Amino acid sequence: MAKQKTLIEGFWDRANKAMEGKCKKDLAKQIGCDRKTLYGNCGTLSPVYLARFCVLTGTDANWLLGIKGEQI
Repeated sequence: MAKQKTLIEGFWDRANKAMEGKCKKDLAKQIGCDRKTLYGNCGTLSPVYLARFCVLTGTDANWLLGIKGEQI
């Protein structure tokens, strides 16, 4: 798999941790996008998709975006 890129340092480490044990295809469907969009572009998703991701994974948006310390 190609290395995922985002401008937010550590974003993918935190996003992958939040998605552990979850089916990415099902999660993407619940968010309203496809798996490729979720897994390939989560760092650049619209605020609505990012908010849905946080709600569905039980993740704090500030933590996911690296704004504050560890939560999970």
